[in-house]
Amino acid sequence: MQPHSVFIYASTKDLYSAYADDFDEVPETCPTNYCGQTALEWSKLIGERYVDYYARQRNVRACIFRLSTVYARPSDGNEYGFVTHYVESVKRGWPISLPLNGRPVRDILHVDDFSRACKAFIDSSRSYGLYNLGGGRANSATLRELINTIAELIQCEAVIDSETKLPSPVPLNYVSDLARIRAELGWVPEMSIEDGLRSLL
Repeated sequence: MQPHSVFIYASTKDLYSAYADDFDEVPETCPTNYCGQTALEWSKLIGERYVDYYARQRNVRACIFRLSTVYARPSDGNEYGFVTHYVESVKRGWPISLPLNGRPVRDILHVDDFSRACKAFIDSSRSYGLYNLGGGRANSATLRELINTIAELIQCEAVIDSETKLPSPVPLNYVSDLARIRAELGWVPEMSIEDGLRSLL
């Protein structure tokens, strides 16, 4: 990469693991010490350190996004996450298994808002940034509320598999604190949950 070019690294909120449950909205200062993260999640944290190192070594502008749940329309060659899985399942009448009867909370981020966040950093004068990036409080819901919203949009009943027991997710509840990215890049999500889900349909 040439000096002053931009490198954006897609990290994950999951490197916070259980520490995130200590916050109503999780800031970038949430601890990342080892507390049971998987090898993939730990590798994302190690990757952040390499990005920081090489950006300084090569004078490259670097941005790290610790992403919450990003969702998009299904496309060939891309494995979709749980939001798109829920939409496809409700639409097709597939049974949906939920951990803890759907009580866990997640904030969700439409891929177009992710794209806008990338552009906000590129267009800024900042040489380095580390940001939690998700839908924030305005775009958070329990898993059950998410499925109910999808069912209302499609105007059909979701099929819930109440027999299959899934392990509790870690963290149990996650909502991104967007104060830093709002202050430094002027970015806020524009896509509401309903509009985002409607775009998947």
